[in-house]
Amino acid sequence: MYFLKRFARIAVAMLAMVLSAEVTVGQMVTGRKMKDFNVAFGLDKPQESARFDAVLQSMSAPGNVLFPGEQPKFTIQIRRAGAEPIVGEGTVEIIHYGTKGTPNDIWNPTVFSMGVVDTIKFPVNLAEQPAATITVDAKIPETLGAYAIMMELPGAGRRFVSSFVRTFKATPYAKPYTKLTIDANDIEVNTRLGVSPNRVGWGYKPTDDADYEQWYQAQVGRAQFAALKRAGLGITVEFGHGVPGSGRIQPMGISRPWLDEKGFLPANPSKPDVAWLPKFDQDFKKMVK
Repeated sequence: MYFLKRFARIAVAMLAMVLSAEVTVGQMVTGRKMKDFNVAFGLDKPQESARFDAVLQSMSAPGNVLFPGEQPKFTIQIRRAGAEPIVGEGTVEIIHYGTKGTPNDIWNPTVFSMGVVDTIKFPVNLAEQPAATITVDAKIPETLGAYAIMMELPGAGRRFVSSFVRTFKATPYAKPYTKLTIDANDIEVNTRLGVSPNRVGWGYKPTDDADYEQWYQAQVGRAQFAALKRAGLGITVEFGHGVPGSGRIQPMGISRPWLDEKGFLPANPSKPDVAWLPKFDQDFKKMVK
């Protein structure tokens, strides 16, 4: 009886996933979606401005990674959103910030400010032209950690521009094996930190699919692999990453949600079980070889 009830709950949960256009899964929250992001950077009262946009075009430190003794130079493009001119004195503000874990919710970090460390004034004239590019030098302390670049324009509000980090100068690792990997695949950042990406995903597709050869060549010829080779960065290929959550390789044609200790689908379900049917194991080995 328990088995039948549990099976029924699984079937209902799977049906709900099929009917749902979007399935919420456990995934790290980053960027503006982090808790207290707006509070930490002064974007809550009032909210972040929509009257202009500010984009970091370049920074003197590759990968936005600053070593001890270095000071940053930023090139930022500013563009007003409407026809109303923005003229006067603008401000670039550098905020030292951090993140901390949220109790009982490892996926949602909380952002907190450790104060403004530098303020740079600059002239802005977005009257006749809607866009302008500025270059500013900042002076930040030797304190290691993360820093945010904020911009405020006269009468137009405030926006988050970008972020960077100050860290110790890395010692390149001894090839072919790295001692430290991170879950990031930005070649410039990896090289600057002296680390290797911890993995590159490679999915699975049955070798008898009509378009298998085309798919396989696309995997082999990825520009990412060539870039990693040029940079001299070792990599681990994670076979099975990004396996389709539906289709003939999946039992019942769809991935299976995990249930809680009572056999029910949790309110915030984590990543589902996407293991393919056992009959595809030998074909998977064939693909890997």
